[in-house]
Amino acid sequence: MSFNFSIPLTGIGVNFTRLHATADNIARHNVPNAAKTRVNQQSLPKGGVEATTERIPVPPELQSADPYSYDSTNIDYAEESVNHIVTKTAFRPNFRVAEVMDEMFSTLINIKV
Repeated sequence: MSFNFSIPLTGIGVNFTRLHATADNIARHNVPNAAKTRVNQQSLPKGGVEATTERIPVPPELQSADPYSYDSTNIDYAEESVNHIVTKTAFRPNFRVAEVMDEMFSTLINIKV
């Protein structure tokens, strides 16, 4: 039996990246011409996932010369709030999978001893 802890652990790592990007976007929601941080996820060949981030610049039609303009951002507060809730919820299954794998591994060790 093979125990591949990389699957839940990389899932947890991706969720940390998503949570950080969401927090960054929420913090910069009212910053004029603030670029949005987007997280891209990709499956790994041997199991698990990885995340990369990229900045999405404000489209020219939304950019403002007024430094006090709050309409010149491509960050949607409602979307980021939903992303925050989804990301927090996604931690639970990954932690539970790691927990169950640890219990199975402990049981297997106890049986073999």
